[in-house]
Amino acid sequence: MTTASIPMHIKAYRVAAHDSPIAMPRSNRTDDGVREAVVAYESPELASLCTFESLADESALLRETLLLPGDPQLHRHLTVEGTGTWSDTPQARREFFRYLKRNSLLCAWVPSEFAENQHILLLDPEHPAYGSIQIEFRYLTQRAHDQLDARAPVSGLLLPAGMRPVHRGSHRAAGRHLHA
Repeated sequence: MTTASIPMHIKAYRVAAHDSPIAMPRSNRTDDGVREAVVAYESPELASLCTFESLADESALLRETLLLPGDPQLHRHLTVEGTGTWSDTPQARREFFRYLKRNSLLCAWVPSEFAENQHILLLDPEHPAYGSIQIEFRYLTQRAHDQLDARAPVSGLLLPAGMRPVHRGSHRAAGRHLHA
């Protein structure tokens, strides 16, 4: 691969609870202080598919489009034969965190069991290149069964310029992006 063909950035996608933006560098720890890999997805569809069940009771979802550094030395594509299929458990996130550390990788691309030829991206929040991950887009999707008061400020979330929350009770609020 020539330098000219190396992508500047690689897109990745996350869907999370409305109050769970991507972890800051060196901060992805469980309540007991154990470090874990950060999970992202190769496509927005895979992100939605893989997080549907675990986020079913959330009233609003945070969707993020990330731009990862494109340097191929930071990434490794793994095979089903080498890793098996991904299971999103604390144990798996811990094991992959250790794998990323041992191999000095920012990102491991693990095959998805749900979508052929798509990958779950596991990121090391302690890797020096993690801080260069950019958030291209971040927005909230409010569900129809919403319990979140959209008029109240949501701490820690930044909506893209020009976006503002649609107030709850509006006929346009249910199931839409939080913009006018």
